[in-house]
Amino acid sequence: EWQQSTLDSTQAGKVIRLKIGSASTYVTGKHLYKITYRVKKGVLPAAQNEQNDAVRWNIIGTGWQIPIANIEANFFLPPSLSQHDIALSSYTGRYGTKSSGATSNWVNAKHLQVKVPSLKPYEGATVEMAYPANILDQNGLENVKASFLDWFMGIWHWGALVGFLLYFRTMLKKYTGFVDERSVAVQYEAPKGLSLLEAGLVLDKFADNEDFSAAVLELAQLGYLEIHQKDKKSDPLLKRTHKSTEHLGMDQKYLLNQVLFKWKESFSMSAGSKTKATALQKGFAEINDNLYLWSVGDGYMVENPQRVRKNFLWKSILYLLPVLALVVYGFLDKHGLEVIALLIFPLIFGGVGLSMFIGRKAWFSKIFGVVFAVMGSVPALAILNADMPLKEILTGPLAVLAVLIIALVFTYRKIGKYTQKGAYARTHLLGLKEFVKRVKEDEIKRRLEMDPLYLEKMLPYAVLFKETEHWLSFFTILNVSTPYWYHGNINNMRDFPSSVNSAATPPSQSSSGGGGFSGGGGFSGGGGGGGGGGSW
Repeated sequence: EWQQSTLDSTQAGKVIRLKIGSASTYVTGKHLYKITYRVKKGVLPAAQNEQNDAVRWNIIGTGWQIPIANIEANFFLPPSLSQHDIALSSYTGRYGTKSSGATSNWVNAKHLQVKVPSLKPYEGATVEMAYPANILDQNGLENVKASFLDWFMGIWHWGALVGFLLYFRTMLKKYTGFVDERSVAVQYEAPKGLSLLEAGLVLDKFADNEDFSAAVLELAQLGYLEIHQKDKKSDPLLKRTHKSTEHLGMDQKYLLNQVLFKWKESFSMSAGSKTKATALQKGFAEINDNLYLWSVGDGYMVENPQRVRKNFLWKSILYLLPVLALVVYGFLDKHGLEVIALLIFPLIFGGVGLSMFIGRKAWFSKIFGVVFAVMGSVPALAILNADMPLKEILTGPLAVLAVLIIALVFTYRKIGKYTQKGAYARTHLLGLKEFVKRVKEDEIKRRLEMDPLYLEKMLPYAVLFKETEHWLSFFTILNVSTPYWYHGNINNMRDFPSSVNSAATPPSQSSSGGGGFSGGGGFSGGGGGGGGGGSW
């Protein structure tokens, strides 16, 4: 029974691997196997003088894991060659060794016999017969000369890298819109005329589900609902008040009337309900779609950033398909299907982790994304490094593809055309974010003297800016009373964003040998043939 496969080796190039026998069948005693094959380009440049030709052959390759004794090889020259044309060299030992323990004997002018007493594991034996160029019908330099396809496959990724980076830069410049070149000044109040969700979109051009926990707190602070939480382990319970909603914005009314309190006057932020999670996600999506339309209608964005991003993404993916095809073709040609199959899951892990790191706002999610990316990239690098040097990995097509994907995600996150009004509002929000992030006790005291409700008024924005814990600490440090609309320990509110996120997340569904090569140089393992092997 025979099995044949092709793979690639850093040292040996393309390799044909033969398996003889069966993994389920044991054999005993001595067996003689005769393997007959032809070599397409068996003539190489001579190691000592590349202007001469040579037949360089690995009698035994450096891939064998066992010691080998009493090696004998016989070479029979064609009619156009004889002993007088040949400059003979031999090498034995590990890959790259230039010494020799072999003995050679010309039986006659056409018959060379080479013997090697013994080889240790991973040691090989190579014989080179050099002769004047063009005596045979092949030329060594012509045989090793790279074809146009080989040349193209070696450099195409650098052209793709430069071209796509210029494309992403052009798209970023085209879809940035008005740029506010003023320095960011510290702000102490939210921009006038913006709800929290509207502010969240203006801040980063995204209407995010992560912003809805802050939007709920905004409604509470404005007097439209109260939050009850007995202890840290209990789910927050929202209870609606009877305050008129005539002064609320579109997004605030929809969140209050259609998402939280459509059927009842109370809403529990409890996890584990698929129906509740689906309803929340549907409501959030409706609000987000309307927010994108609002951003254009109210003059903050030139065009719908969501639509611009989608068009950019699909166009970029379409342009990247040839790059992906060339990467896959190169890997198939060099490594075979086995390595690609091994890389699928590590690359999925790495891709998911990278998207989490770039796409999420919360630092916990970013750290989790880094862990995922490392879990994927380390096994992938280990698999690749077994077949190629790390330098080749980091400067090859796969690394370029990874850089282009990162650049694609970065550009996707940044595009969206501000109007002057939108750019100025964003600068205001950046100033407020800087204040919330860096403010100290003394400044908060001054703000509370001017407005005793300042801490709770700005709490939704602290949540929006991911500074919840920092802002809540001032309630304890300055002995500020818990807001009337929150019933429970104020410190438990730091988990409120995760409670909203959990409630909007549907529960998960449970379910029951080495080789020779066609090139090289004057050393052990530097010829064709040879290889290595082992048992099933």
